[in-house]
Amino acid sequence: MIRRIEIADAEAVASIARAARFGAIPGLPDLHTLAEDRDFYRSQIESKSGCVWVDDEGSIVGFVIWLGAFIDHLYVDPKDQRSGVGTRLLDAAVAEMGVPEVCLWTFQANERAVAFYSTHGFRVREATDGSATEERLPDYLLVRP
Repeated sequence: MIRRIEIADAEAVASIARAARFGAIPGLPDLHTLAEDRDFYRSQIESKSGCVWVDDEGSIVGFVIWLGAFIDHLYVDPKDQRSGVGTRLLDAAVAEMGVPEVCLWTFQANERAVAFYSTHGFRVREATDGSATEERLPDYLLVRP
């Protein structure tokens, strides 16, 4: 079930984001504590649009947060990846965004994310050396018309 994201979801969202990021990118620098991540996602939830996927037991297993034409965050708990949750969240976000072109950034090292977005029609518009990212990892600007 997809529902709107709420401030009360910040703890679950932060945990999912951490698990997904560290699972997808070996050696990813751990720059923040879980509490800092929770506060960060709380601020994202307050200032942007988003939704979560809730499983049959009522647990959040994935989420997407966006602003305008940019998807800022889309993460699925590693145990629920490859189950269609990410696709459903992406489709829901794109439908609600209602823009002619959707953009997002992802690390080049996150090969699963790059493949996922490629499968869903996203193409690389820009590749960076990572000097502008907090993690100092090269990334891609992906765009789907």
